[in-house]
Amino acid sequence: MHFSYLLALAAITAAIPFQGQNGATSHKRGVPSIPNLQTPRGKKFIGSPASAKPLQHKPVYEPEAINMHQDGGNTGTIDYPGPLGNNLEVTSALEGLHILLWTKSRQTVAGYTTLGTSGLKWGLAAVDDEMKVQDTWYPEVDGQTLNVAYMELLLDTDQVVVTSKEGQIYIVQVSVAGLRMLNTKGWL
Repeated sequence: MHFSYLLALAAITAAIPFQGQNGATSHKRGVPSIPNLQTPRGKKFIGSPASAKPLQHKPVYEPEAINMHQDGGNTGTIDYPGPLGNNLEVTSALEGLHILLWTKSRQTVAGYTTLGTSGLKWGLAAVDDEMKVQDTWYPEVDGQTLNVAYMELLLDTDQVVVTSKEGQIYIVQVSVAGLRMLNTKGWL
């Protein structure tokens, strides 16, 4: 870039109004401030809890299963109502939990990570209503990276099918007693 262009660019930049803190613009060389267009107008929202208006049940896809997209058809929908009402209690938990899935008996199972001696360790966790880990399952071979975003819970058998990036397919049984592996297959 030529020196004369740099001088012209510096002169143009100096003529642009300086915007300071809180969007205030200085009046440099007679240039007026730009008005703030982000001022909200109108009344504050005054509302009430929503009334439940359930939709008709959607088709059941076979096998009956749930995953991150809620059902075997990847519809992203569920057939039970969400929370409605006043003063809902929301809590949080600090756990290495990922996608949460629920069996028909309301047992929660989730993808789970912990930090082990060899790095991040991927597994599954049975979780109680307070999001506390009750039981864990890990692949028998260290270094397996489970594809927990694509795991699926078969509802008729309470079995989780999950693959690993290293080429394994795991079938893990979920029960009141905890988690146990039923079968593994290599596919690479």
